[in-house]
Formats: sequence, structure tokens, C-alpha cells
Amino acid sequence: MAKSQKRAAVIAALIAVAAGVALAAYFMLTTEAPAPPAQPTPARELPLPPGSSKIAIKDVEIGIAYSPDKQRWLQWAARQFSTTPEGKDIRVNLLAMDGAAAALALAAQDQRLHVWAPANTLQAQPVIRRWNEQRRTILVHEQQPLVYSPLAVVMWNERYDALAKAFGAADLNAIDRALQTSGWGECGGLPEWGLFKFAMPGKSSSDINNLCRAVVAYQAVDECERLTTELAGAPEIAARLQRAAAVAQNSTTLLRNMAMKGPEAYDAVIVDEKAAIDLLRGGGSRRGMLRAFYPGLNLWNDHPYYVLNVSWSRDKHRAAAAAFMEFLLSGIAQREAVNHGFRPAGLNVPIHYEGSPFVALSSQGIRADLPARCAPPAPEVMAALAGH
Repeated sequence: MAKSQKRAAVIAALIAVAAGVALAAYFMLTTEAPAPPAQPTPARELPLPPGSSKIAIKDVEIGIAYSPDKQRWLQWAARQFSTTPEGKDIRVNLLAMDGAAAALALAAQDQRLHVWAPANTLQAQPVIRRWNEQRRTILVHEQQPLVYSPLAVVMWNERYDALAKAFGAADLNAIDRALQTSGWGECGGLPEWGLFKFAMPGKSSSDINNLCRAVVAYQAVDECERLTTELAGAPEIAARLQRAAAVAQNSTTLLRNMAMKGPEAYDAVIVDEKAAIDLLRGGGSRRGMLRAFYPGLNLWNDHPYYVLNVSWSRDKHRAAAAAFMEFLLSGIAQREAVNHGFRPAGLNVPIHYEGSPFVALSSQGIRADLPARCAPPAPEVMAALAGH
């Protein structure tokens, strides 16, 4: 009897333990676990190229040497970027420099510079090539076009109509024919208008002189791909470039002088589209109506953004520069670039909308849709053109 009671007590104890375990398991499965203690939010980390570790972006300053035509857009972008989670710990120091000034700053190893954003690749290629060859290091860590701006010709409306009537079209070939006459009396205009006056920004004062020279040469051979080194050095090309006066002014200054001084200064000038849009949107000139048209064989400023691989730039600087580049290529920044007169790098960013300069200025020759642009000339072709 005693043995039976002891066995019953053991069984009861085992049943109680099993019931306790089952009850505990039930509550574990049906009750939410307590939340872990809050952790401080880490600084944002950006993926770097393969082989690089992730770098926390925290309290970093980057310097950007940029072409002055992007000033208002980049100033807007830097302010907006500083309000984003990605940019709140990054200080963007904007340094307006034309191509020549930026090249000198790089040669002097100006340690303020972590990014170079010139007007076009053609302008930058010789500087980059010289750096790579002389220093045996690669200057550019990462690159991307930001926005585009083709070349455009700005001309007085009355004289545009006269030129088109005389030569069947108002284009660069008609302008070159007019430059070879004794004056407007032979070009459909009034003799008192005097000689035909055409200009482009000069080598020492403009970031687009190289594009202008190439486009003038393209019209002479009538095909982008036909412009070889041999043809670039031909007398016909040299004569065309000499007839197109290069003045010591950039696009903005050249257009401003044209608008202020009137047709007595210039009948037509070739500049970048962004400068033309700024002038036309600002009211043009009190001296008469102005309009724009585009070369049939054209080149575009591609406004590259070069993240520099220089000794004073650390991984954190390159990561911060890449973060700002990502913002500049975002939809909101690209749409703002359109408002400033640039064409977007992003194909999905519209330019046909009410208030867009490409719509608002269409009656003055600004066009949203343009033919495909020419490929930039090879470096040896550009060197031959520069010799004229």
C-alpha cells in the first residue's frame, strides 16, 4: 500500500511539472517579446566601389570646382541637400572656376578640391590625360554627366529673316557665305547695316571655345564622322575659323554686350544654349528682337562631375562627393536644372511643361526636341583645330 501511494505521488509530481512546462510554452507563443532597448541611429553608410569598405559619412566637407554657368543651380542644390538625411552631415563648398582656373588649381594641388565639374568633357580630357601621364596615377575616381546644354546661335530677328531670304536658310553655312561678302547689301539686308559680324567665345575666356571650333568645322565637311585630323588642318577649315571672330569673352558676357550695343556690335554669335535661354528669358534686348537657332551638326556641353582621386581626398570625401552626385541626379534636382535652362541627364525628366523655358521660349527659337548630337572629335582632331 505504501509503495502504491509513493508511486502515485511521483506521477502527480511529473504531471504538475509537465503542466507547468506546457503553460509556459503557451504564454511564450502567444505573448509578444519585449522590445529591445533603443539604439542610437548610426551615421549613413554609402556603398563604395568593390574592394572598398563602407565609410560612415559624418561631419565631412567637400570642395567642388564648377563652371560658373551652373552657379545658381548648384547653390540651390547644396541648400536642399543639406536638409536631407544623406546631406545633413556634409558641407558642400562651391568654388566657381572656369576650365583654365580649375586646371591651374589642380596643378597646384589645391587641397580644397574633391570634385571637378567643368562645362564639358572635351575641355577636361587634356587636363586629365596630362595628370595621369605625369603623376602616374588616375585622377578621376568616378564620373557622371549632370546636365546637358547644346550650342545655339543667337541673332537679331530682322537680320535672321534677311539672311534666310538671301541664302535659302539661316544657318552656319549661310553665315560663312555672308562673312565672305562685302556686306549686308549682298546678304538680303540694307547696305547701311555694314559688314556681317559673327563671333564666338575666345579660347582664353570661355569653356566652350573648343566646342564652337569643332561645330564650325563640322559644317565645312557636312558630316560629323568625316572630320579627321587631316581635314581639321585643311586650309578651308582654317579660313572658316578665322572668319568667325573669337573674342575674349565667355558666352554670358558676349551676349550681354550684343544686347547692350545692338546690331552694330554683332549680327550673330554662337554660344551655349543655357546663356541664350538666360538672355531671352530676361527680356532679350531693348535694341531689337533676338532669336535662337541651332547648328545642324551640333555638340553639347555634358557637364561631367568628376570625383577626384587625389592624395588629400579620403574615402569619406569620395563617399560624400558620391552622395551629392546622387542628389544632383535625383528627379527633384534634375527638374530644377530644367528650370535653370539645362537639359536633364535623366531621360525620364520632362522638359515639356508649362513654365519650362523650352516651352516658354519656343517662339524665339528655343527647341525642346533637337536632332541627335555629333560625337565629340578625337583628341588629335581637337589639337589640330586648336592650332588655327
